[in-house]
Amino acid sequence: TTSTTTTTTTSTTTTSATTTTTTTATTTTTTTTVTTATTVFVCAFVNTGLLQSITNSPPTSWTQFSFTYVAALSRTTLRFTSATAISSKFWAVDTVTVSASSSPSVNLINNTAFESGPSVGWNVYSCGSSCTSSIINSIDCLGGSGWCYENSCADTTNLQFLEQSFDTVVGVTYNINYWLLRGGSGVSTGIQ
Repeated sequence: TTSTTTTTTTSTTTTSATTTTTTTATTTTTTTTVTTATTVFVCAFVNTGLLQSITNSPPTSWTQFSFTYVAALSRTTLRFTSATAISSKFWAVDTVTVSASSSPSVNLINNTAFESGPSVGWNVYSCGSSCTSSIINSIDCLGGSGWCYENSCADTTNLQFLEQSFDTVVGVTYNINYWLLRGGSGVSTGIQ
């Protein structure tokens, strides 16, 4: 008899007046599965509060922006959304800080000036495009050197995202500061 599972048993029985022989063989099959975790970013956002939208007169030199935000959830995501009209032009973000008004010296942002490189603290992604913005080491960054976020992906329908999540306390006011530059013509759908 042969079983169709991964274990096969074969039995042979021969009967005569004096002899009986039984043979059993077992085969074991091992399957290895490799699982890769992939982070999927959702492009339909909920609970968003727009801090700033720039469609006219964007900053063509590094400019610092400051806002306050009252936390509505215990986990908050700061998301920069941008699009650029011409691939030789760009949006850039540098030196992002978030702190509770009651503790201004405690920055909640990891890798605030991107100096630890692209893989620390920040998520950079695009919704539906092969071009993705990046965290770069460039003379275009604040101060003319170091690391910053840059989006030079065209066209204006190619939205690019830079985001980081951090713990907050519901009802507490937070100070949000960042430096922003648009090198050339382009459009932004807002900074959330």
